[in-house]
Amino acid sequence: MGINELRIPGMDRTIGEYRQEWWDALQQSKYQRKLVLVTVSIALLLDNMLYMVIVPIIPDYLRVIGAWDTHEINRPPINQKVVNKIVHNSTGDYRVTMINRTTKIN
Repeated sequence: MGINELRIPGMDRTIGEYRQEWWDALQQSKYQRKLVLVTVSIALLLDNMLYMVIVPIIPDYLRVIGAWDTHEINRPPINQKVVNKIVHNSTGDYRVTMINRTTKIN
């Protein structure tokens, strides 16, 4: 006895009969459009859930397992270059300081 011969409790038909009825209905273009709409809606829901729930958890998890260090430890820089520049434009004069610092992570 396969799954298609199983009877649904409280109904007079088998799973195979319901499956064939759904398959025949899905062959009509009206139902195909609805299926595409439902599929895209579910994909957008899951995508939104991924960005809102899963992605914020990843940095915390990486910190817990020690794979990602976000806090700077007081280590002396291997190479540090500071460039001071004065920029003139129509809105005024600006002093720009650029710091290029290289440190060893591990």
